Amino acid sequence: MKFKALSFTKDETIIIEELIESIGQSLITHNKEFELESPGLMQGSTGQALFFAYLYKWNGNQIYLDQVDELLADIFTKLSSVQSYSLSSGLSGIGWAINNINSLGILEIDVEPLLNQLDQVLPSLMLEDIKRGHYDLISGSLGAALYCLSRHSNENHDVLSEYIRCLEICSVLDNGKRKWAVYSENAEQESNYDLGLCHGNTSILSFLIKAYNNAIEPDLCKQLIQESVNYLMSLITTPASGMQNCHWPSIITDTDSSGTSRLAWCYGDAGNGVILLEAAVLLQDEGLKEKVIEILKHTSERKHLKDNFIRDACLCHGTVGLVNIFQKAFTLSGTPQFEETAHYWTMKTFEVQTHKETGLSGFKTFFDNGVTAEYVATAGFLEGTAGIGIGLITAIVPELSSWNNSLLL
Repeated sequence: MKFKALSFTKDETIIIEELIESIGQSLITHNKEFELESPGLMQGSTGQALFFAYLYKWNGNQIYLDQVDELLADIFTKLSSVQSYSLSSGLSGIGWAINNINSLGILEIDVEPLLNQLDQVLPSLMLEDIKRGHYDLISGSLGAALYCLSRHSNENHDVLSEYIRCLEICSVLDNGKRKWAVYSENAEQESNYDLGLCHGNTSILSFLIKAYNNAIEPDLCKQLIQESVNYLMSLITTPASGMQNCHWPSIITDTDSSGTSRLAWCYGDAGNGVILLEAAVLLQDEGLKEKVIEILKHTSERKHLKDNFIRDACLCHGTVGLVNIFQKAFTLSGTPQFEETAHYWTMKTFEVQTHKETGLSGFKTFFDNGVTAEYVATAGFLEGTAGIGIGLITAIVPELSSWNNSLLL
């Protein structure tokens, strides 16, 4: 989906363009200092290659295409050592990104032989995992399904049809509401239901929408979409304050549906809302559309950084991730408030650019593992500076937005 343009003043556009260029130059200058050992998409060198490809497509500076070529050459040498098939660090993410870069029409090398090999390897791994119920976008089968969808062919059509039937089998249907439990090898453990776009039920809903739009099992997809919508809408709570100023918790169980969520792509009302809005458009359900727009309008008023646990600018849980979500919400609905919100978070990005001496272009990402909490300079795509750069490119050049499919937007 091509995003709608956002409105910026001439001066705002200039400083955004300067920041994007600064990120590109910073990643080149500090390449050795922040060298990414993994070739993966989300935190590895493939994510950097994706950013440089879009940077070159935007401004045509040869130095950025040279970076793409160098990074891809290095990635190709490391492929044989990649053990994972995941979207995050494995073959699915690497293949998805290379295919997406190739679609930009900037590569001189032929990447089809490599992609053809992945076409043979990934489907069986994907089906094996989904038959165990492991659907996770980042670490499980959904990432490979996203790759197969990007390589849509007659052969992949059959594989994806089987995948969608497996999604139906591994779900739980209760009174017209369909849900998917978090994969666990412990059969005695109480089921958890992740509601987020990064790991949960909303990610499956988004994938089903994309599959439907590609004419893969359209009748079954539409049924599953409706039942998934029914489930997510049945969980809406009344917002309170702070981290509880939300309509959906992050994770629930069969016995406890309380909880909180942050304001981000990965979890919470913003990601859930924009995918439900897309579902409402597909289902031509005006009542659902009005309700979801109301929720997103409430979400757009949540602007306090600390209360919403926004500590940085990254795509996963920072300001730029919110830019892309509200830019898509504006594209789907034409609601002026969503354009204003995307603009707000674009400019708020400069407020979290506070690490001038030790960050990459002034940016660090906040990590909290429950034991230690710290800001770390990282060059990656999902949680690092490369992702900030590519998200800002789309903010000012909306036709360069197809990379967002990797985040199910």
